[in-house]
Amino acid sequence: MPCCRCNGSGSCRGCSCAKNGEICTNCLPLRRGQCRNTGPRDLPVATSPDHAESTAPGNALPQATSLVTSPEQPTQTLIGNTDRAGDPHETSDACAVASTADLLPPYTPLSTVDHAYRWGSADGPAICLKVNSCYEETVHWRRNVFSVPSGKAGKEFVAEMARLYLSYAEESQIESFALTAAMILPPLILQKPYRGSKARDHVKCVERRMQLWRDGDIDSLLHEGRAIQQRLGPYADNNTHDARTFANHMMNGKVKSAVRLLTSDPKGTPLPLDKVVSSSSGTDTVRNILHKKHPAGRPVTVSTLLPEDGAPQPTHPIVFESLTGHLIRATALRTEGAAGPSGIDALGWRRICTSFHDASRALCDAIAAVSR
Repeated sequence: MPCCRCNGSGSCRGCSCAKNGEICTNCLPLRRGQCRNTGPRDLPVATSPDHAESTAPGNALPQATSLVTSPEQPTQTLIGNTDRAGDPHETSDACAVASTADLLPPYTPLSTVDHAYRWGSADGPAICLKVNSCYEETVHWRRNVFSVPSGKAGKEFVAEMARLYLSYAEESQIESFALTAAMILPPLILQKPYRGSKARDHVKCVERRMQLWRDGDIDSLLHEGRAIQQRLGPYADNNTHDARTFANHMMNGKVKSAVRLLTSDPKGTPLPLDKVVSSSSGTDTVRNILHKKHPAGRPVTVSTLLPEDGAPQPTHPIVFESLTGHLIRATALRTEGAAGPSGIDALGWRRICTSFHDASRALCDAIAAVSR
């Protein structure tokens, strides 16, 4: 197994080995002669779960790399940075303390973000807290994003998406919340200001909102998006749509949007579990209906279990080198489907991955690096 998860374009300056005070011994950049982590380190190394605390102030928590050796002695993974006083047991409010499950396999902890990092007017822990809290709200917003406009404004948006994905792939300081920031960027920047807004209005919105994003003013963007969401009216009446509109949605993979044309539910939110609904067999609660649909338990099949004496063979990192930006672009052209947490559907991803020249190539390369 490789000693760290650096990819072929990395240099191991911020990898897990460097953070733990170790030198790389078996990584892909080392085999290619690009590893920068080959000299001695002065940082302390946690050699066991019982001695996983670091005495150096300001260091990342090395106990996050320790494993739970028994169910009787569970440990906690502290996701985040220590405070500037150097107490390894105190983390900032920006990064939560997550309890690990028993007997997790080995994993590399995410990089920490400290107060020295600046995102506009906000420091690292503050922007981490804002991004995570913003995601908890925007993920429930109704989809109201416009297509990324052409020109300079659209290129800046796509370039920022590429930067966030690359920050995770290269294990930068914002690695712990880079992907979350990439998910909230589209709903915050691409919110339609009003129904029927034009392309020129979208360009102005992107330029103004991207400046707020660069300044770290997530609160202003969130308040603006919240105001737009509150003013969204119900979906148009069914009689204003014809069969062609329904067919176009289905052909573009927008199944949810097509189904909305056939229903009177203005929000399309999940049903409460205790709501009583009618079915072919009578009336019952949503909870009971779901329980009936769940398959009954069956005895385990021996053929589906791994033998106790046979450890799985590690996968060589070279098999992932085929995940390139060119493959990501080709896959985006063949992908169809609705939007996920980011609010961008398959057509939107196809556009940002192919229509902005250097910015699109950088985005595809960054997504490939995350995949590797």
